[in-house]
Amino acid sequence: MPADLDELFAALGSYTDRVPVGPPEQARRRGQRRTRRRLAASALAVMLVIGSAAVVATRFQQPDLPPTPATTTPSAAPVRFTPLQPLGAGVDMTLGGYGMAAVVGDRAYVGARTVDGRLQVNAIDLTTGNPLWSTVDLGEFGDWNGLLAGPQAVVAIGEHDDGTSPDHVLMVLDPDTGAKRWETGFDDLDILWYDIGAVLPTRTSVRALDWRTGAELWRIPVPDTKPQPAFLQNLSTADATTTPAMLRVGLDPSDHRFFMIEPSGRLHRYDAATGLEQEVVPDAGPAVATREGLLNNYRLVDNQLFSTNDDRTEAYRYDLRNPAGLVPIYTATGRDRITSVTACGPERACVITGSSESDTLNLVDLSSGRTLWQVEIDYAQNAVAAGDWIITDRGNLVEATTGRRVDQPSTVFGGWVTPGGALIFTADAEEPARRPHTVFGVSTLDGSSMSLGQIGPIAGFCAWSTTVLVCPTAQGFRAWRFAT
Repeated sequence: MPADLDELFAALGSYTDRVPVGPPEQARRRGQRRTRRRLAASALAVMLVIGSAAVVATRFQQPDLPPTPATTTPSAAPVRFTPLQPLGAGVDMTLGGYGMAAVVGDRAYVGARTVDGRLQVNAIDLTTGNPLWSTVDLGEFGDWNGLLAGPQAVVAIGEHDDGTSPDHVLMVLDPDTGAKRWETGFDDLDILWYDIGAVLPTRTSVRALDWRTGAELWRIPVPDTKPQPAFLQNLSTADATTTPAMLRVGLDPSDHRFFMIEPSGRLHRYDAATGLEQEVVPDAGPAVATREGLLNNYRLVDNQLFSTNDDRTEAYRYDLRNPAGLVPIYTATGRDRITSVTACGPERACVITGSSESDTLNLVDLSSGRTLWQVEIDYAQNAVAAGDWIITDRGNLVEATTGRRVDQPSTVFGGWVTPGGALIFTADAEEPARRPHTVFGVSTLDGSSMSLGQIGPIAGFCAWSTTVLVCPTAQGFRAWRFAT
């Protein structure tokens, strides 16, 4: 997974801050940690699912060339929404904070800290709604930083939060049984996911660990720069018809490229299987000023490296598919600053800007550099297109051809089911985590919406396949069928 996950997958970020997770001081410390670290894994697993039904079908044409991205063909078939129907027993768990779910194929992996501080993980069979294992207890932790899942492994990230070193622990579980395979210190909170193993960057080195044994496969040094380099893995929006993921952003674990970008804008390409450097591009991004901390102004989506300058007033693109240098694509005006920029359909980019007054979604034509339209949106950090529609992590649904919003009032989050439909969740604007949520199915074929029913309160982050929704509740994790 790419390094800057707190930006790429901070979808639901505003919602996250309102999930009840203990006393205010704990919440403040948690917010500070999320701000300074790359991996806000509390909002990760529901955004990025890398299972067998979720990887991008992207392959190398020649060994030394970047792959040609798959293209999205919007499904003409509507999603057959139905009223929410409870499915099976779910997983009983007394949550002590937020819970998370990640759908991979016909399974939903779920995890949370309990009220007595135990970090627990289980899995739900999406065909029945029943548990696949007995709940796995990973020990006592003061906090946790999320759940990741793929066909290779399930990963839970515990946090001692008591001065223990290492503070964070990455625990790798067998996806079929839940048995713990191995664990390692994880204080740099940075992971890239490949079929050969987990690639873990730190301040001083990058190492690859085998998924099954935890054995170190290779290790390379990291240059001592200020800010620290960023590590990236290509994401794709081209799997929107099949990927059961929130924002329909996926990756191909067999695409072994991984990238390091330095503060100077120099881009290095490595082979994740060997750790060997394969290519260096001197000027793939804007140079940034010397400072402490992390380099966090890059995203690599659809083989396009998007970046912003230091004060977030300029956005750029470096196209790995057809390298033509670093190209400016957007300039913010007035008090606006660029929150994010990412691919949003063929030769288009979604640029989210924000000021103290409002947030705006801008659709940019990359061929001409023109801004096609602007629309005011609720607070959001990411947007993804499928067919003729764009959805933000807050659940704002926008018609790509016109910029017209069609979402429900009081939307708190949402995402694609297929390009033919989306799930939108609404709740009380002031206390969304303490009130029931109404779930809507929205057709992107005609813009019509259907109220599917109420669930909740939702105690964290949901995930769904194309037919089944899984959410954490006060009683544990529950499943509902919402489409046939």
